[in-house]
Amino acid sequence: MADAADGLLPFGWDVAGFQKWTLIYLGVSSLAFVLVWVVGYLRR
Repeated sequence: MADAADGLLPFGWDVAGFQKWTLIYLGVSSLAFVLVWVVGYLRR
C-alpha cells in the first residue's frame, strides 16, 4: 500500500484527501444526474 501512496505525493495528495474529494465528486455528480432526470420528467 505504501507504493500506491507514494504515487500520489508528487501531486500534493495523500490517500485520505484523494478519497474525500473522490466521494465529494461522486456525490455532486449523482445529485446533478438526479436533478436533470427530475427536471426532464417534470417538463414532459
